Amino acid sequence: LEYALGLNPGIPNVMPTTQFIISEDKLEIHIPVVEPRTGVNYSLEISTDLLSWQSVETSINGRAISTTMARTESPTRFVRLKVSQ
Repeated sequence: LEYALGLNPGIPNVMPTTQFIISEDKLEIHIPVVEPRTGVNYSLEISTDLLSWQSVETSINGRAISTTMARTESPTRFVRLKVSQ
């Protein structure tokens, strides 16, 4: 994961801070990427129960992995970053 986020896996460091922006009707999630890697695919997935996961539209804007989704009635949502080649 460190390599995918542009960090050096050989050096211990703190992961970049994920930013959550909550407004009246939507939730925005931004995960910083120090240096986007060629050949690496990033996607965000959401779940309400940690058992079933659904991909959400994800974009790389400059140096962040981002998504915007509508707020729902569900009081709990889990988000995970999926990285693949």
